[in-house]
Formats: sequence, C-alpha cells, structure tokens
Amino acid sequence: ARVSRRLNIHSRVFGWRTLKSFNTIPEDIAALPRDQQQRRILLRSLYMMGLGTLIVVLFSDPAVDVLSEFGLRTGIPAFYVAFVLAPLASNASELIAAYNYAKEKDA
Repeated sequence: ARVSRRLNIHSRVFGWRTLKSFNTIPEDIAALPRDQQQRRILLRSLYMMGLGTLIVVLFSDPAVDVLSEFGLRTGIPAFYVAFVLAPLASNASELIAAYNYAKEKDA
C-alpha cells in the first residue's frame, strides 16, 4: 500500500505512469496477431526514437547559443550557466508541477 501510494503521488506530480499502464497494448494494434503486434511496437518505437533524436539535433545547438549569449549579456560565468541554469531550464516542467502540487496540498 505504501509503494502504491508513492507511485500514485509520483504519477500525479511528474506525470509518471504506474506499472499497470506499461503492460497495456495500444488500442489500434490490440486486435492484431502477436507477431504483428511486436513488429508494430518495434516500428513505432524506432519512429519515436528517431523523431526525438531529430528534435534534439535541431534544437540543441540553438539552445546552447541562447544560454551562451545569456551568460555573456548578464556577466554570469559559463560554468554557472552550464551547471545551474541549464538544468533548471530543462527541469522547469517538473519544478512547476511539484510547486503546484505542494501549493494544492497546503490549501
């Protein structure tokens, strides 16, 4: 019960899925034979990984340029921009979700 409560809290705060949702097959391929399901899942995962990689390749260089320019204009050393501001920026959605959850809990 304690572990399940923790998973439920994490899923609400961070949008994590519980273990039960990982064992489900997408509805559009559920009716297919098992070998075709496996093939579709593999192809879909390769497509999603490729798309994610392409997005990272397209946006990482401009993001680095923006952070470098921000550091130059504000006078913040590159070390602090790379090791403090960049992680905060990349985890901003989790920070906001945790803040909102804590705010709800206090009310």
